[in-house]
Amino acid sequence: MIMRDNRINWIDMMYIRITKEKIAIWALALFAITLL
Repeated sequence: MIMRDNRINWIDMMYIRITKEKIAIWALALFAITLL
């Protein structure tokens, strides 16, 4: 039970990290477009 909870937490952390990276990439792209 504890192992499964830890795995779920690790997956959630990875998912949050991926979404943060995607948001950062989109923010940089929009910033570059506005500068153009």
